[in-house]
Amino acid sequence: MYNTKDATYCLAVNETTGQTGLDPPIQPNYDTCGVPNLRLSKRVVGGTETKPQEFPWIVALAYNGQLIGTGSLISGNVVLTSAQRLKQLYDSSDSQPDIKVLIGAHDVTKSESSKRVFRVNQIIFHPKFGYNTPQDNDFALLELKPAADGSYPTQRPICLPRTDTPYSVGTALTGAGWGRTSTYSSGSTVLRKVTLHLSKRSECSQTYRYSVTDSMVCATDENKDMCLGDTGAPLMAYFEGRMYLYGVYSWQSSEGCATGKPSVFGDVRYTLEWIRDVTNNAIRTA
Repeated sequence: MYNTKDATYCLAVNETTGQTGLDPPIQPNYDTCGVPNLRLSKRVVGGTETKPQEFPWIVALAYNGQLIGTGSLISGNVVLTSAQRLKQLYDSSDSQPDIKVLIGAHDVTKSESSKRVFRVNQIIFHPKFGYNTPQDNDFALLELKPAADGSYPTQRPICLPRTDTPYSVGTALTGAGWGRTSTYSSGSTVLRKVTLHLSKRSECSQTYRYSVTDSMVCATDENKDMCLGDTGAPLMAYFEGRMYLYGVYSWQSSEGCATGKPSVFGDVRYTLEWIRDVTNNAIRTA
């Protein structure tokens, strides 16, 4: 599925810095991986509209003219997202659903000079999706056709973590997507961001009666949350000028959004070996 020439892969080095969180990245194929298009503080104020193209790796997914989720560009022609909605469409169709990927979008209802629409050549679901619980290993890769140009400031990929990156409880992270702004609202037309903090896995698991598997990570904050329509959206860590993809939004409490219960994300560390395998090592992972 992957053309090495088009690779825009990112990862972190093996050396330890002694700092909490991520190690700094090695020189990637494009040295701008994970670099946002404006200066960020280590904490981003939550629940606000992003600046246009602030996170150039965040893509909108559309089907039949409707927004169905969010994803993250992790190389020139590969998007990482949630499997759930795509699998529903895939299973209800006689052929691969015609998914469109919008890169460089901010307001999905408007014509924008930065916006580019890409076709999906192939959808690959994680082989253990739904293995232990319906949302277990909730990951899918989309191969774009043609490939995006990672050297463009509006088509820049996000960096991937290492397999042994420590996820520290309480770490401030940024989630962003076009989902609902409250449980009963409609989806946002513009890309919005929110600050969440990593939750303790054992407490999250107890909250959801042990439906949280090793392939998941939880995050929450008071009166802040991801919501319906954010499926596949990134949970990002900011470290030394770059953003790293910690999680992929998967599910939340059945009671609704911002209930005080954590949102649950696919843990990107658990996808790295799979990503390396299905891309024939074109996207290197640590």
